[in-house]
Amino acid sequence: MRRELPDTNKVILPVHGTALIHHILNYYSSQEIFNQFILCLGSDLIQIKSSIENSKNYRNLSWNGISMKMIDTGEDSTATNRINQVLSYIPEDFFFLTYADIISNIDFKKLLSFHGNFAFQITMTLTKAKMPYGRVFINENGQVIGLEEKPILEDLINAGYFILEKSVFSLGEANLEFESEFLPNLIVKKVKFGGYYHNDFWLGIDTYKDYVFLNDNWEI
Repeated sequence: MRRELPDTNKVILPVHGTALIHHILNYYSSQEIFNQFILCLGSDLIQIKSSIENSKNYRNLSWNGISMKMIDTGEDSTATNRINQVLSYIPEDFFFLTYADIISNIDFKKLLSFHGNFAFQITMTLTKAKMPYGRVFINENGQVIGLEEKPILEDLINAGYFILEKSVFSLGEANLEFESEFLPNLIVKKVKFGGYYHNDFWLGIDTYKDYVFLNDNWEI
């Protein structure tokens, strides 16, 4: 029987009894270079805020000197627009950006060193993904000569973790779609754009199967 993800926002899906967003925040804070978080919220804002504010993890973060702002950035805003709305809350010249339905064990200190050493204005973390289907090989006579179960693709994909200099947001329109318009626009404008390859645990929660896999293989 085909199963679907629970009818709730993915960021508060329970993973080993704790909402996914808490795992993401805990992993960031464990690397001891982050103490300020901003959540750009839209749809399900009330549900997400309630889940976060009523959690033991939220109180623990506060006790550890970590601050969190939850900002209503509108239901239908593009990711670029959401980021533009919260730039004034960021005191530094750069910031980390993460999609809240992705989990990984990226070493953020190494990512930050990579970004700084090459003086990039934006750094995108990259990884390789599994093909969702197996491959079948046939010869010229239509005979099956090989099978390969869901191979790792050689092409790199966007892993959903970024470091961005705030200055790049003066180079494009605020309402551009982040991945399909804003980022390509930065390349056209010759912005120094880095790609940091992560060759370890990474998972995007797109399907029920992904969700089950994450719960069964929790590592970070």
